Amino acid sequence: MFFTQKGGSLAEFAIAIPKFTVKRPEGVSAIDGCSLPVAGMSALQAIRNSNGAGIKLDGASKANLLITAASGGVGTYALQVSISSIQAAFGAFH
Repeated sequence: MFFTQKGGSLAEFAIAIPKFTVKRPEGVSAIDGCSLPVAGMSALQAIRNSNGAGIKLDGASKANLLITAASGGVGTYALQVSISSIQAAFGAFH
């Protein structure tokens, strides 16, 4: 996540706090490297915000979860997060 000191939207001048950054592997392009966290955070927020489903990511949840479009970026992360935290996760692939 990038934080700018004075606001604005010029990405080439964005300042990142070093503890919130990681080194991009050589085989990963800059575009791919910056899009991975977006998909991961979208998946995590979608699962956390599903209050009506009673899903908790504490490992003790007995919920079942169906993830549609599980082959996309967000769906892939959602499957990985849910597999480690809930009783059963199912992915529907198109």
